[in-house]
Amino acid sequence: MRLDFTKTEYEQIIQNAGFTDFELEVLGFLRRGWFYEDIATELNCCKDKIGRTARSVKKKIMKVG
Repeated sequence: MRLDFTKTEYEQIIQNAGFTDFELEVLGFLRRGWFYEDIATELNCCKDKIGRTARSVKKKIMKVG
């Protein structure tokens, strides 16, 4: 899934997707190309939680886009 949005696209997605604070944080790392393991380490949680959150983020993006 594409995560390299224009500024306008990104702002529209953020406004309309209904992300939680944690989902927004994970999305920021994903947009910068971080791996799930690295995000999990940075946020002090397990890789599985990052994977679940990434799937949720992608579903919400698909609904908006």
